[in-house]
Amino acid sequence: MTNQDNTYTPIRALQRMLAAGTLKLTVGATSTEIFTRDETDGLNCRLTYFQISDKTVYSAVTFLQAVREGKLCLHIGYDVDEAFRGGRGKKIVALAITEVQHFMASEGIQEFFIEAFIDKTNIASQHVAEATISPTPISTESDPLVYVRYFGPISQTDLGS
Repeated sequence: MTNQDNTYTPIRALQRMLAAGTLKLTVGATSTEIFTRDETDGLNCRLTYFQISDKTVYSAVTFLQAVREGKLCLHIGYDVDEAFRGGRGKKIVALAITEVQHFMASEGIQEFFIEAFIDKTNIASQHVAEATISPTPISTESDPLVYVRYFGPISQTDLGS
């Protein structure tokens, strides 16, 4: 299950780094079930969260900086190694979203979006997005499907007042 384009293969890259001994294993701030890698360079934000079992990276989630409606937006991509599939996608994405919320709060960022672009034929990734980002895409006519979730204060306008 992957909702990523062909230019990005996080599990393979992380596995190569782990095998070479160059992957720093930093346990997540909110869960010991996840490791984190912050590749933010001051201008661009790239946060990667991953899980390891028996020296094998088996799932990964990456957030890349974007803009939506004039606010910070993190584009999410996730992947679970074929040998480890079967519900793990929802878990890693949920853990990673909790981690990124903690990171944003620590940076003083109060509002942001998370968005996922998922091919209409990728049913497994759609199920993950529906369980963790939004129950429905913003349009069922588009391809890829776009799932969006807002994090931040709720205004009176948002409440329909």
